[in-house]
Amino acid sequence: MGESFGIIACPLFEDEIIHELESDPTVSRVAVIENPFSENLMEKAKERSNKEWAMIIEDDLQDIDHSEDVVIWMKDIGLHVCPEELRDEVISTLDRMDPLCSTILMFYGLCGNALKDFDSICERYSSVVFVLRDEKEGRIADDCVAAVIGGASNYLQLMKEQTGVMYVTPGWADNWKSLTANSRMLEGVDMDHKEFTRMLFDMAGYEKVLKICTGLQDEGRFEERTREFAEEYGFRIEEMEGNLDVVDHTYRTARQRHLADAKGKALSN
Repeated sequence: MGESFGIIACPLFEDEIIHELESDPTVSRVAVIENPFSENLMEKAKERSNKEWAMIIEDDLQDIDHSEDVVIWMKDIGLHVCPEELRDEVISTLDRMDPLCSTILMFYGLCGNALKDFDSICERYSSVVFVLRDEKEGRIADDCVAAVIGGASNYLQLMKEQTGVMYVTPGWADNWKSLTANSRMLEGVDMDHKEFTRMLFDMAGYEKVLKICTGLQDEGRFEERTREFAEEYGFRIEEMEGNLDVVDHTYRTARQRHLADAKGKALSN
């Protein structure tokens, strides 16, 4: 078993990752595995973080073995298209990181049931694996929306109160073009992706965007990206305040476990 604190994450959680690490005085160095999905995270980190961030290539992973290190592996946002592929990719990444880490935190929810029954899979790893979890419900968060509005009960209440709504988080707004340009859904369809996506939204009865303000975002950027999306598909915009209890609780629990294990190992040596 390694000694690093690993993070496997969807790009939709870039703001939350930086917030948690920047707020944690026990974190000194952050290593990010270089790939096309980590570039935006690194740009934000340079703007917002006082920690030491470095990009590393995957082949250098074996050189990371220090309890103060955080190792982040960002994954393709397009994996959400196919829950089976998302599940397989997450498991493959866990297999790769497990020998290097004592604790791994996954910034994912169930994501279309891609991580259904995932606790049983995590039991096979020597590292302790945490997934974004609703403390009150004791279950994995449904998705990136549930993770930033306080969990399942808040999500259910919101869906009862709001109809015809597209929920937009800062991370979703940052990636709206790639999220709506889904090539697999267009296979065999003779229309461009905007026309097809607009048809899908109309069929679903979407009328407005509910902008979820977490307090972590670049407000100007969030407003601009949300407005671009809303204008593209003819939605009006409303706002609500987010709730980071799920993210905060899961990160704190995972980090406390990691530090406790590191202390125990040091005392035993």
